Amino acid sequence: MGAYLERVERFTCGTSALGNLRTVDELLSEAIKPGGRNIDAEAAEQLRKAIEKLEPISKPEELRLAKRKLEAKIEAASQELEKEKKDLRYLHELRRTVHADEADELKKDINTTKLIISRVESRIAKLGAERDLLTASRLATVERVRETMLALTVIEAGLGSGTHAPYPAIQEELWTQMDRFHSFDASLPRFLIGDVPWGDWFGALALWAVVIGLSYVVFMTLNVLIFRQWAHHERLIYPLAKLPEALAGVDDSDGSDGSGSVIPAIFRSNLFWAGVTVAGGVMGYNMFCNASIVPGLSPVPLKFPWAPYLDGSAFAPLGILTFSIFFTVIGVAFMIPARISFSLWFFTILAAVQLLFLCWAGYGVNAWSFGSDWWSGLNFATGEGIGALMVFAAVVLFKCRRYILCFLMPGRVSDLDAAERIELRISSFLFIFGSIGLILMLSYGFGANLIHTIVFYFIILAISIGLARVVAEGGILGFQLWAGPFHLMRTFFGLNKTWTAPQLYAPLFIYYTVLFQETKAFIVPAMANGMKIGDDVKMSRLRFHIGLFGGISIAAVVAVGAQLILSYNKGANAMNGWFNSDVPRNVFTNLANLSKAPPEAVPTVAGWVIFGAVVMAALIFFRRMFFWLPHPIGLIMLISNQMGVFWPSIFIAWVVKSLVTKYGNKDTYLHARSFFIGLIVGELLIVVLSMLLAYTTGIYTKIDLNRQ
Repeated sequence: MGAYLERVERFTCGTSALGNLRTVDELLSEAIKPGGRNIDAEAAEQLRKAIEKLEPISKPEELRLAKRKLEAKIEAASQELEKEKKDLRYLHELRRTVHADEADELKKDINTTKLIISRVESRIAKLGAERDLLTASRLATVERVRETMLALTVIEAGLGSGTHAPYPAIQEELWTQMDRFHSFDASLPRFLIGDVPWGDWFGALALWAVVIGLSYVVFMTLNVLIFRQWAHHERLIYPLAKLPEALAGVDDSDGSDGSGSVIPAIFRSNLFWAGVTVAGGVMGYNMFCNASIVPGLSPVPLKFPWAPYLDGSAFAPLGILTFSIFFTVIGVAFMIPARISFSLWFFTILAAVQLLFLCWAGYGVNAWSFGSDWWSGLNFATGEGIGALMVFAAVVLFKCRRYILCFLMPGRVSDLDAAERIELRISSFLFIFGSIGLILMLSYGFGANLIHTIVFYFIILAISIGLARVVAEGGILGFQLWAGPFHLMRTFFGLNKTWTAPQLYAPLFIYYTVLFQETKAFIVPAMANGMKIGDDVKMSRLRFHIGLFGGISIAAVVAVGAQLILSYNKGANAMNGWFNSDVPRNVFTNLANLSKAPPEAVPTVAGWVIFGAVVMAALIFFRRMFFWLPHPIGLIMLISNQMGVFWPSIFIAWVVKSLVTKYGNKDTYLHARSFFIGLIVGELLIVVLSMLLAYTTGIYTKIDLNRQ
């Protein structure tokens, strides 16, 4: 905050001083003309005013003192760190000799010391970053202000004494000093957008803006075209849409009294506040412990690995499983139908059982024997998942065909009201021509092979449908995609042929990484939830679409602009390592590796993909006759390893939901739902507090929603 206030002061003082210098420039221009008058006194006075205005922002002594204080703190913290490390070494040595009954207490001391070391290291890193910023930016900026003032003082002294260079030479020197004002924030463009060379970025940003804009048009119109089928014919729940509706009072159906109150019913429910207390209490206590505010406290365990109990037994391959408690997932999973939550955890366990049998059969030792990756490698589970997803998406497209092609065949939607009919026909038009435009841009704008681009497009379309369905029906918060178009190509055909060489689709690899790889931020499911909320509150269609795309456009411009400004200010390598360094580097590294040593096809994994597709087709067909068969949505989620973290919480919610629906009624469910919404809110509140704590103190408490 101090650095920002200094920047504001430099802007206000600098621009004011610059106004005086512009007056001097005008005086000099008049004096240089034939018959010009002597302006020494007036110009000197304006220069004195400018120098006085720069004085408050030209005090390097204060910053040098602040730097010395920071260095002293770093030195003290380093000494503390060395002492704690010495204590830790001593405790480890002592652990070898203590009796078993003392080992637990000693283990607590070791863990406490480790937490203290982590906290001190974090403090040293923060102090070092603050010192570097002070030295490289703030102090250097103040030095530039001081140098500018000295140069202006020389000009002012010459004008004041009458012993100065000719006016043209003075004006040139004045221009030189005025140009320096930009370097210390005395310029509106620099103050607002920094020193980013926008001209160099314009071409790349314009190309990406067109591609992402077309992608978002295709994604949104796809959501519009499948929404009626999902929301009105199949009556999907959209649990992530129900949460904001309940908190905003749109869905005041929890059974609370006091209808008509301006306070949403959920906030008048005691069960809601009980849920907030449970989740907030546990997560808040863990945040307190992880911050080491009181050394020696142990957080409440929320993750229980199976490995310690299974190692050395015939069930050791299942040691990859953990039982993790995630309050937000429990809350969301309670709001989905029990048959859906059952499917989500059941297929995860079924995949683990498959792993066990494969290991028993000698095909591997543990889960690491069946490796997969983000780029092109599938294992049996992710192979089954992507095969199932392809079939599922094909069925969805078939069911929605009357809407998708209604632009070409308007009679298919003639039975709908006029407003919806117009919306669907416009969406159909934009979807078809947006898809064509996207394919052409990826092929001719990015340079990918046209045939590969067409195949790639239909696969990502299937993925988009599958992920939107998982969120609309299962309420999954977010997941990472471990199966995609490049996995399928490598699995069935190999990348070692002339027509499957990575060079043909390298640009698609980058596009896929940007928009699909990190699906925790994938926009298609968010659009689906937005459609549901807009439908529930009866928002006008035009207003909804203008608001949605207006918000997306503003967010995109601000996000990209802020990213570039911060990158040029701090350096991209000094920012979040995952998004700014690791992912970009990994993309090009993996492309290079695939090009140098292209992998062959994997027929065994291709068999698992086909098996997953057959199972999905069978489930879809036979569930019409045997409703007790599991819902197929869990089979799709095998494409994400994130389900290994989510399944225990989904299982807990399924057990409670099953009991509530079996022994209670609708009112019982609505009352109970308030408690589970409270669990979500309680955890989210602590996540926000943890973020603020990390920002203000540099203490990272490991409390977030990014569960691994």
